[in-house]
Amino acid sequence: MSTSAAKASAARQNGMLSHGPVTAQGKERSSQNARKHNFFTATALLPTEEREQFEALLADFTDEHKPRTATELRCVREMADADFRLQRVRTHAMEIQWKTMESLPESDTLASDAFDKLANESKSLQLLERYERMFQRQFQNALKTLLDLRKARLNSAETAEKLYLAARMRMVQEIIDAPTPGQIYNYRDPNQPEQNEPTASVSDTPIRQ
Repeated sequence: MSTSAAKASAARQNGMLSHGPVTAQGKERSSQNARKHNFFTATALLPTEEREQFEALLADFTDEHKPRTATELRCVREMADADFRLQRVRTHAMEIQWKTMESLPESDTLASDAFDKLANESKSLQLLERYERMFQRQFQNALKTLLDLRKARLNSAETAEKLYLAARMRMVQEIIDAPTPGQIYNYRDPNQPEQNEPTASVSDTPIRQ
């Protein structure tokens, strides 16, 4: 297979891996989501890049993590931005290697020959590798921040629940320990004898003749 034919085949396979929406409903959902949060206007896309692909990627992350605050929303946006740029870097690396392969004579080791040429005569791969690590760190940092925010909110909710239950328990205990109305107003049932008043026994009852 020639280099051009192989490149075309690889391009078709990469296109099949696109994360873009397929159905009309999916396209409409991702478009509305991006417009709602004003995300895509803050992301610089290259002329060769499809805005729909970034919108779909952002919609996937938003649906997965369901951000509830502005800060969580920013973390999700950072993740989508980092992943999109990471794929861009990897695409550039592939294109550079293809370009180098086309400049070399045909051989059975064309790919490795191109890699050797780039490694020895160019800094492109090293630079792209550095950017790749940078965007991977950007993604991981945003994800960690998002998870930390979720954990802090969960702990705060658990603390609030514990305080609420403790307050309810104190209220119930106060009701149990509260004096009765008779104790408050010194009320006594007239049918009940005084504490110091002896009760008549059966033997003290007069016997009728």
